[in-house]
Amino acid sequence: MGSLRDSTPVLVNDVRLKAQAELIRFSTGSQASVGAIHVWDGETRIYERNGVNYNGNLQFIKELIPGQPEVKWGTGISVLLNFNGGGANAWIELISAGIDFF
Repeated sequence: MGSLRDSTPVLVNDVRLKAQAELIRFSTGSQASVGAIHVWDGETRIYERNGVNYNGNLQFIKELIPGQPEVKWGTGISVLLNFNGGGANAWIELISAGIDFF
């Protein structure tokens, strides 16, 4: 599973942020797909969506994170990339990934 990580402020005006939703934007060829999305707070997985088959041109996926957990350590998003062959259509372009906080 590949991982997209960036720094996350955990406190804003002395208030701990809560993770509300994960978002990814990507494009795939016909022989590739996103198979899973996991969201992490440090070493703790706070969201997982497995067994999906997201594919196509300029896709935008937004999924709510149940319980809207407080962020303690900083967040990361892991994305499982599936390739069904090695031809010219076996490609994925990850455009962006992020988390909505409140």
